[in-house]
Amino acid sequence: MGIKIVGAVMIISATTMIGMILGDRARDCIKSLESLKRLLVIMRGELVYQAPPIKELLEYVIEYSDGKWCEYFGVLAELINQNEDNDIERLWEVAGKKTGLSQHMYYEDYRRLLRFGKDIGNCDVDSLLKRTDLYIENVDIRINELGREVKDRVKLCRVLGIAFGAFITILII
Repeated sequence: MGIKIVGAVMIISATTMIGMILGDRARDCIKSLESLKRLLVIMRGELVYQAPPIKELLEYVIEYSDGKWCEYFGVLAELINQNEDNDIERLWEVAGKKTGLSQHMYYEDYRRLLRFGKDIGNCDVDSLLKRTDLYIENVDIRINELGREVKDRVKLCRVLGIAFGAFITILII
């Protein structure tokens, strides 16, 4: 009987922990998008005053980035330096796969980032500024949406973790 109780506690604890991890992922996505927005504002400022080529722009952004964004933009800059074909859209996707960025973002946000990467590879400076402004606005809207949803998501994930653990425990016992 003692082994069953210990097993039940372990199952409920594990599923509760999984629920907490999934809930924290929602918070991490908001922090990631806020960091991306900050970098986009820096990128936009650099475009307005210097209008550097994309390679220099990314190297400048790397100086201000942290964590996964530093890694992502670093890989992207390296890929752009190595490739002569300048297929920027493909390179943004390759950099995302190499750094595992899609694992740290919601799918919709990741696709928007790739679309932005496609756009900045094919624009003049004025169009690039407009696209950057539009993308900053989209990221800001997404941050606000996720901010409203995050409390409910965290609670839901935690409750579902506990409920799933209790369900499994009842089935086993």
